[in-house]
Amino acid sequence: MNSVSVIICTYRRQKWVEDLLESVSKQTVLPIEVLIVDSTPDTIDYTLPQGLRTDLIKSDVMQLTYQRNMGVRAAKGEIILHLDDDTYLRPDFIEQVLKVFLADEAKTIGAVSGYVTNQWGISELAPEISLKWFQRLGIYDGDYAPGSISPSGIFVELNALQPFKGIGKTDFLSGCSFAVRAEVYNNFQHPEVINKYGGEDKIFSRMIAGDWELYIAGDAELEHYSAPGGARQSNYKETKSTVKFHLYAKKIYGKNDSNTTKLRLYYILSALRIFGISMLMFLSIVKFRKSKIWFMRSVGYLSGALSRVDIDE
Repeated sequence: MNSVSVIICTYRRQKWVEDLLESVSKQTVLPIEVLIVDSTPDTIDYTLPQGLRTDLIKSDVMQLTYQRNMGVRAAKGEIILHLDDDTYLRPDFIEQVLKVFLADEAKTIGAVSGYVTNQWGISELAPEISLKWFQRLGIYDGDYAPGSISPSGIFVELNALQPFKGIGKTDFLSGCSFAVRAEVYNNFQHPEVINKYGGEDKIFSRMIAGDWELYIAGDAELEHYSAPGGARQSNYKETKSTVKFHLYAKKIYGKNDSNTTKLRLYYILSALRIFGISMLMFLSIVKFRKSKIWFMRSVGYLSGALSRVDIDE
């Protein structure tokens, strides 16, 4: 098993795609193909590095999950590597990801994410600091591990994960980079019900987790720049969508049950906490602009927590 297809879904980000392609062209193990699924209205003439077989797939729909499924249907590799268009790979990234699959004699590993060096493990702020309060209230019932999801449905984000060697099991994948065994797509596809940015990676993870193991490869390093533009929503809309998608994941793919009450309380209380922080920023004047961002996030949390679980927007 050594054939890798790379899928890059994009919208109006030519420079970022070209930078990513440059990093792919420098890999110690090259993919058999790179599929660029582009929903930009006008045709872009990408500057392509030599040595890569690159195909452009035009998508009439600007939706990440839809584009990913288009790429999967066209892919020929045994491993399908999804990369955000604003990532940049270390030279041995693909080699390190392949090592995980090649060492999997039982073929139980379905997907592997890389380690994001410029975003993860930088802060010393541990998840326990905020979650212990929710644990005392009976809302959080997990073990604080980055990449875990508690029975109540609370995701502990991967940005607290410290650098490590080898592989570590995870409850959900990192959406900016994840490689999937092609066999997984015999029974699953990316959930097109998730039609907004944020949360699609977690729902896909929970979809396949019953049949496949998920891992983070600590040696497969990359950078993720969270570039502005593209298909990103406003702070309010993205936060609201993320909360709704987490509620959806709990209802449809919950570990023990489909009850979303504790998860809703978690986001309602989180909204109040973030609102308080935004008010402190506002009063300081110095952080006035940042206070608006935090305020809109708090409104998004609250609106999402009070919404129906059905994905209807």
